[in-house]
Amino acid sequence: MHLIKMHVEGPEGLVVKGASKISRQCRPAIMMEFNPSFLENMGTDPLELLRSMVGCGYTIRVIDTRAGSIRPMEAESTLALCRKVGARDLVITRAEHVLPPIPS
Repeated sequence: MHLIKMHVEGPEGLVVKGASKISRQCRPAIMMEFNPSFLENMGTDPLELLRSMVGCGYTIRVIDTRAGSIRPMEAESTLALCRKVGARDLVITRAEHVLPPIPS
């Protein structure tokens, strides 16, 4: 398995926890919509979720379709951005994952 794509609107923390064995064995990239309010409504601390993924060797990347870019961002900055402008799509990858450029 190379990719986990989540669109569950809140229980992402449960999905990440349930997929921890697969993540350790296969080291997939993870695509997800990150909405702090939805996570909190399900009892997940959004910052703790991001920090746990970073602690497992992942890098958070924010997809900006308007700018046509995917840019790395720290957990705290990702949370602050989403609190300011709303949910964002993320690609969470390990160092060995190479992302292609977004076509213009």
